[in-house]
Amino acid sequence: MIKGYRVGTPQERKPENVLRFEVEESGNTPIVEYAAQALKCAVNLNAVVKAIEKRFGANAKVLWMCDTKKQALENYGSDFETGEVWGEADLYEIPDNALILCDLQDEGKLYVYTETEEVKT
Repeated sequence: MIKGYRVGTPQERKPENVLRFEVEESGNTPIVEYAAQALKCAVNLNAVVKAIEKRFGANAKVLWMCDTKKQALENYGSDFETGEVWGEADLYEIPDNALILCDLQDEGKLYVYTETEEVKT
């Protein structure tokens, strides 16, 4: 199992919805290029979504996780100006067959995988 930490419970897990949010709402347009490189497909959102479904099936899920609890809290569970911690970082375990779609180093990795449910400990 691959282990990682995140702050907050993910509300959306469907790859297409998460990727569209990243691009259209968060302005994270490089994510398409990173994911296309990882999946070895054309560099556009539709091609990435189709490649995920082909490789991982219709029940594929995505999850952003940080490698350490400290990274998760610093980036997503605290006030950027004051450093005051307001969140909790939970440990998640996902299957070893997960693929990293985007690696933002200390800010986290976006994984895609197939499994009915990840383990939150």
